[in-house]
Amino acid sequence: MKNQLESEMLPYQLHNRIGYRLSRLLKITQERLEQELSAHAMTRLKWCVMSSIEWEQISTPSQLATHIGINRPAVSRVLVQLRQEKLITQSFSNSDGRSRQITLTEQGVEKLLLCRPLVDQVESFFLSKMSSRDIVRFERLLDVLLEGEDVLVDKL
Repeated sequence: MKNQLESEMLPYQLHNRIGYRLSRLLKITQERLEQELSAHAMTRLKWCVMSSIEWEQISTPSQLATHIGINRPAVSRVLVQLRQEKLITQSFSNSDGRSRQITLTEQGVEKLLLCRPLVDQVESFFLSKMSSRDIVRFERLLDVLLEGEDVLVDKL
């Protein structure tokens, strides 16, 4: 005999679960973007860091970690790679000698500009499946689901 909880539960269907569907969409989107960026020796995380520095004026490792939503060690690893690839420079702040200021090199800016159309193309591909109104609603719903979720992750 089924207990009361089992009889009140709807049948479980994996493909109807929001977590499964969001995970699948995320993975598909990530892989498509990684494939596009890989032709230019770029990753999604490098893209997030470099675009945040150049276009959103986020210039310290701590600010980058908070802005992107990853932990500080993950940012540090990416910054080391970007520095080795000569895509960024790091200097100490004039106002606070302990704080590092990060800027893109000319080569970094060129790579960012080269990859921007690829990033836009991937986003446009998925957004083209929705009406303008649906996009606005989808963005609002994403904000609702992310509200209060301030956990920093190791990978993006």
